[in-house]
Amino acid sequence: MTKLYNQDKLKEIRKKLRRQDIGAEKVLWQKIRNRQQKYKFRRQYSIGQYVVDFYCPKIKLAIEVDGGTHSTAGEIKRDKNKQIFLEKLGIVVKRYNNIDVYKNISDVLTDIYIRCEELKTSPRPLLGKEREAYLKIATALAGSRPQ
Repeated sequence: MTKLYNQDKLKEIRKKLRRQDIGAEKVLWQKIRNRQQKYKFRRQYSIGQYVVDFYCPKIKLAIEVDGGTHSTAGEIKRDKNKQIFLEKLGIVVKRYNNIDVYKNISDVLTDIYIRCEELKTSPRPLLGKEREAYLKIATALAGSRPQ
């Protein structure tokens, strides 16, 4: 079966994204890294052909921090496709904009913690259609390229 998470072909992209000084992502990362919110998050984690800003594998939660570039038609479409892809795998996606991270970080952290607790108490294993979608996607990715 094709590897779906942290594919080697996306390693350099993930490294590049980690090195970039994206202000709001950096602010949030400083607050959620090292289990500060009780959950282990990974930064710039790839799932299929996409890279998510933060991901907690234990509860299948992806967090995306959206800046100004996420308001263009192309980025909105790409974000929508990414979210659909992730949700087919049973991954919950939470989005926050840069302004919320900068101005309301405590509210963002509270929201993340509450969502983590909700997901922890209601595990969602891959069953039925989610499992079928996972297998289809994994098979299709065998020959795909990163976006």
